[in-house]
Amino acid sequence: MKTQTLEDLISEYLEEVEKATNLLELSFGTKNILGLWRSKQIPQRGKLSDDATYELHGIGCRVYISEKCIDFDYGPDGRIDGFDSWRLYIYACEAQKKYKKYTNKTTIEREFSEYVEKGKAKKIQGSISNLFFPETLIKKSEQKERTYLIASKFSNRPTIAHYESTPKRVERRQTLAAIARAGC
Repeated sequence: MKTQTLEDLISEYLEEVEKATNLLELSFGTKNILGLWRSKQIPQRGKLSDDATYELHGIGCRVYISEKCIDFDYGPDGRIDGFDSWRLYIYACEAQKKYKKYTNKTTIEREFSEYVEKGKAKKIQGSISNLFFPETLIKKSEQKERTYLIASKFSNRPTIAHYESTPKRVERRQTLAAIARAGC
């Protein structure tokens, strides 16, 4: 069996979070169900399928799939790609055969600190979240924000670039693209 690295653990953990939130989306129409719970539209705990249940807590959720627990917190703007040494430790304990080395808290905390020191993950600036995010995803997010600000600075009128760079504005981007094609 191949020796598993911290990057392997992080990658698998994030894949499992993605699967878990896809189940939530299938059941509730959204990956982030905290608002539904807080507005009492859904219970704190429930069934997603024959072999999957969920349990909401604080700013996160535990999804149990075939007796495996995937525990995650929602990040800024409902992001699901965040992690910390505690979540990774919990996941390693769920997959002990594969990640035995990381079932030791001291080991995972030391390697996680080294991982962060190398710049491979970091917190999002200005966020109150304690989660870390893969550096490559943060760079893409920051680049989109920079493009958005540049487009805003040089035009008081919304531009296609302005909307394309703002993740929450897909419909507006499509509308502006249609207007541009029509020559308006």
